[in-house]
Amino acid sequence: MKNGWKNVRLREIAQINPSRPRDLLSLRDDHLVSFVPMQAVNQAGGVIENAETRPFGQVRKGFTYFAEGDVIFAKITPCMQNGKSAVARGLSNGLGFGSTEFHVIRPNTDRVLAEWIWNFVRQGSFRREGTRNFRGAVGQQRVPADYLSNAIVPLPCLEEQHRIVARIKECLGRMQDIEQLRQDVAKEQNGVLASARHEAFSLDAPLCQFEAILSDGPTNGLYKHARFYGTGARILRIDNFSGGEVFHDGGELRRLIVNEAELRRYSLQVGDIVLNRVNGSLDVVGKACLIASLSEETVFESNMMRFVVDTDKAVHRYVLHFLSSPNCRDQIKSKAKVIQQASINQKDVTSLVLPLPHVAEQSRIADRLDKIRAVVEGFRANTADQESSTSMLRESILRKAFAGEL
Repeated sequence: MKNGWKNVRLREIAQINPSRPRDLLSLRDDHLVSFVPMQAVNQAGGVIENAETRPFGQVRKGFTYFAEGDVIFAKITPCMQNGKSAVARGLSNGLGFGSTEFHVIRPNTDRVLAEWIWNFVRQGSFRREGTRNFRGAVGQQRVPADYLSNAIVPLPCLEEQHRIVARIKECLGRMQDIEQLRQDVAKEQNGVLASARHEAFSLDAPLCQFEAILSDGPTNGLYKHARFYGTGARILRIDNFSGGEVFHDGGELRRLIVNEAELRRYSLQVGDIVLNRVNGSLDVVGKACLIASLSEETVFESNMMRFVVDTDKAVHRYVLHFLSSPNCRDQIKSKAKVIQQASINQKDVTSLVLPLPHVAEQSRIADRLDKIRAVVEGFRANTADQESSTSMLRESILRKAFAGEL
């Protein structure tokens, strides 16, 4: 530890989830405040983007309170692992309300900068340790407040904090320029596949509801307490696949103790399609994968639903591409309920409308989209390698900063 630096617990220099001040009780219902859903947090820049302005009366109950200069930190998986955190700046009338899945950290500004805390909690090492302290049901696990309270923070004087924060911003700013170029390329790649899917599912063919092509389901997945995890049957979770993916067994999955009845009811079969039904992000709700191979019995978790396609009426891969198409995504977003999290139910899924040509035409469309997806995924793999290198460099910068070496 460098001279003049101290190791302190976060609770010594900040309030964790501060109570609402008494003067909030006297606010009129038409007093304007900022409303910040999870998706309004830009974790890369540590800022709030596209916050809504709402009357206080609409948000006074059921939302997390914070104020100008506070740090908000997503506590729920997978938003926490993704680094959803920001310094609250530019709030309407200095007041913010947002998702109950935020922890709020209010710095003692006589001792610490909000940006110092934000850079500390955005470290990959801090978030990885956070996952080891998760509590709650699988798929709905959260970092507890005491993990934040007890975190040990290296703390120099305010002048040194200002210098190091500026240096971090300078270093990471250059990296963000590179990342922006990479994201632009990725958008172009994703746009190619999205455009192909949009065209494919805008064809002139009879329309039908999803329920007409199903032979079984949808069925929601298995919920069990975290204490049952560790051994037993494998369980497929939403972080084990990307949207529109054909799932080939071969990766490591978590294990869960299940009884015979649970295994019979929730075991996946080749040809099943699983779909995410609830998530902190509306963009993730509805992501789906097709089970192509399984080396052993595998169940699926509660925030998914599973269904079986009637192969006399529809081709699995055609249906999978449809679920990832802009046409279907628009339907899902219109049907989703967004309170603290976004969710869709079984009725929402069975009421989706898709074009249904003859199965031979479906196969032809699926083959063409498979080829396009293979090319895009090749580009993605290359981009992922570059992103991994960038992530390691970012971690190195933050590690040096909090070791007093920057």
